[in-house]
Amino acid sequence: MKKLLATLVFGTVLSMTMALNANAEGVIGLIFKEATEAGGGASPIVATKVGSATAKSYFGIVALGDASITAAMKDGKIRSLSHYDIETLNILGFKKVTTKAYGQ
Repeated sequence: MKKLLATLVFGTVLSMTMALNANAEGVIGLIFKEATEAGGGASPIVATKVGSATAKSYFGIVALGDASITAAMKDGKIRSLSHYDIETLNILGFKKVTTKAYGQ
């Protein structure tokens, strides 16, 4: 009975994780993901500076950090944003998202 309950709980958590990933990301990697995706911005500004900001999530239970564009711009001392990218690393429930801002 305990094995059945554990299997049901695991299946439910897995299904919920897949649904959340499908809504939030373009590239999905439930067990492993290491990808860089274009965040946005198509400004004619030539990028001479780069700033980054990171947030981490542990099994979808605890999330820490600030991966906002504003934090990345502040890190790189950027006043005018050219564009930004989002790097994601996901390994069995540990997820790290880094936003890289480019500009002047």
